[in-house]
Amino acid sequence: MPAFGLGAHGVEARDAGVASAMTGAAQQIGGSIGTALLNTIAARATADYLASRHSTNPVDKAALVHGYAVAYWWAAGFLAAAALIAFFAVNVGKPSTQKAAAADHDDLAALDVRPVH
Repeated sequence: MPAFGLGAHGVEARDAGVASAMTGAAQQIGGSIGTALLNTIAARATADYLASRHSTNPVDKAALVHGYAVAYWWAAGFLAAAALIAFFAVNVGKPSTQKAAAADHDDLAALDVRPVH
Protein backbone atom coordinates (compact mmCIF):
# COMPACT_ATOMS: atom_id res chain seq x y z
CA MET A 1 0.00 0.00 0.00
CA PRO A 2 1.48 3.40 -0.90
CA ALA A 3 2.79 5.50 1.97
CA PHE A 4 0.23 8.29 1.67
CA GLY A 5 -2.67 5.83 1.51
CA LEU A 6 -1.34 3.95 4.51
CA GLY A 7 -0.70 7.18 6.40
CA ALA A 8 -4.32 8.24 5.96
CA HIS A 9 -5.84 4.77 6.47
CA GLY A 10 -8.48 4.75 9.19
CA VAL A 11 -8.48 8.53 9.52
CA GLU A 12 -11.79 10.34 9.45
CA ALA A 13 -12.45 12.37 6.32
CA ARG A 14 -12.19 15.68 8.18
CA ASP A 15 -8.66 14.76 9.34
CA ALA A 16 -7.40 13.39 6.01
CA GLY A 17 -5.56 16.60 5.12
CA VAL A 18 -3.68 16.63 8.41
CA ALA A 19 -2.80 12.94 8.04
CA SER A 20 -1.52 13.53 4.52
CA ALA A 21 0.53 16.52 5.65
CA MET A 22 2.07 14.52 8.50
CA THR A 23 2.91 11.68 6.13
CA GLY A 24 4.55 14.12 3.71
CA ALA A 25 6.53 15.82 6.47
CA ALA A 26 7.69 12.48 7.87
CA GLN A 27 8.77 11.38 4.38
CA GLN A 28 10.77 14.58 3.84
CA ILE A 29 12.44 14.41 7.25
CA GLY A 30 13.22 10.71 6.82
CA GLY A 31 14.73 11.33 3.41
CA SER A 32 16.93 14.11 4.75
CA ILE A 33 18.15 12.06 7.70
CA GLY A 34 18.71 9.03 5.48
CA THR A 35 20.75 11.03 2.97
CA ALA A 36 22.86 12.57 5.74
CA LEU A 37 23.44 9.15 7.32
CA LEU A 38 24.49 7.52 4.04
CA ASN A 39 26.75 10.49 3.26
CA THR A 40 28.41 10.08 6.66
CA ILE A 41 28.88 6.35 6.08
CA ALA A 42 30.40 6.96 2.64
CA ALA A 43 32.76 9.68 3.95
CA ARG A 44 33.89 7.51 6.85
CA ALA A 45 34.50 4.48 4.60
CA THR A 46 36.47 6.66 2.16
CA ALA A 47 38.61 8.08 4.96
CA ASP A 48 39.24 4.61 6.40
CA TYR A 49 40.23 3.32 2.96
CA LEU A 50 42.69 6.18 2.49
CA ALA A 51 44.16 5.71 5.98
CA SER A 52 44.58 1.96 5.57
CA ARG A 53 46.39 2.37 2.22
CA HIS A 54 48.55 5.32 3.34
CA SER A 55 47.47 7.16 0.23
CA THR A 56 48.92 10.62 -0.32
CA ASN A 57 46.32 11.52 -2.94
CA PRO A 58 43.22 12.96 -1.18
CA VAL A 59 41.11 12.34 -4.29
CA ASP A 60 41.88 8.67 -4.78
CA LYS A 61 39.21 7.30 -7.13
CA ALA A 62 39.38 3.82 -5.63
CA ALA A 63 38.73 5.27 -2.17
CA LEU A 64 35.69 7.16 -3.43
CA VAL A 65 34.32 4.07 -5.15
CA HIS A 66 34.89 2.08 -1.96
CA GLY A 67 33.08 4.68 0.15
CA TYR A 68 30.08 4.78 -2.17
CA ALA A 69 29.97 0.98 -2.37
CA VAL A 70 29.89 0.70 1.42
CA ALA A 71 27.09 3.30 1.59
CA TYR A 72 25.10 1.44 -1.10
CA TRP A 73 25.38 -1.81 0.88
CA TRP A 74 24.16 -0.04 4.01
CA ALA A 75 21.27 1.44 2.00
CA ALA A 76 20.37 -2.03 0.72
CA GLY A 77 20.38 -3.30 4.30
CA PHE A 78 18.13 -0.45 5.45
CA LEU A 79 15.77 -1.16 2.55
CA ALA A 80 15.63 -4.88 3.37
CA ALA A 81 14.95 -4.12 7.04
CA ALA A 82 12.20 -1.65 6.12
CA ALA A 83 10.63 -4.20 3.77
CA LEU A 84 10.59 -6.83 6.53
CA ILE A 85 9.09 -4.38 9.01
CA ALA A 86 6.44 -3.32 6.50
CA PHE A 87 5.65 -6.93 5.61
CA PHE A 88 5.13 -8.02 9.20
CA ALA A 89 3.88 -4.82 10.85
CA VAL A 90 1.40 -3.50 8.29
CA ASN A 91 -1.78 -5.55 8.33
CA VAL A 92 -4.22 -3.22 6.63
CA GLY A 93 -6.78 -5.04 4.55
CA LYS A 94 -8.88 -3.85 1.68
CA PRO A 95 -11.90 -1.95 2.99
CA SER A 96 -15.25 -3.49 2.17
CA THR A 97 -17.33 -1.63 -0.38
CA GLN A 98 -20.33 -1.50 1.95
CA LYS A 99 -18.32 0.18 4.69
CA ALA A 100 -16.81 2.60 2.19
CA ALA A 101 -20.24 3.47 0.77
CA ALA A 102 -21.64 3.96 4.28
CA ALA A 103 -18.67 6.14 5.22
CA ASP A 104 -19.17 8.26 2.10
CA HIS A 105 -22.86 8.66 2.92
CA ASP A 106 -22.03 9.58 6.55
CA ASP A 107 -19.50 12.14 5.33
CA LEU A 108 -22.11 13.72 3.08
CA ALA A 109 -24.62 13.74 5.93
CA ALA A 110 -22.10 15.44 8.20
CA LEU A 111 -21.58 18.14 5.57
CA ASP A 112 -25.37 18.42 5.14
CA VAL A 113 -25.03 17.62 1.45
CA ARG A 114 -27.72 15.49 -0.12
CA PRO A 115 -26.69 13.06 -2.86
CA VAL A 116 -28.40 13.51 -6.24
CA HIS A 117 -30.22 10.38 -7.47
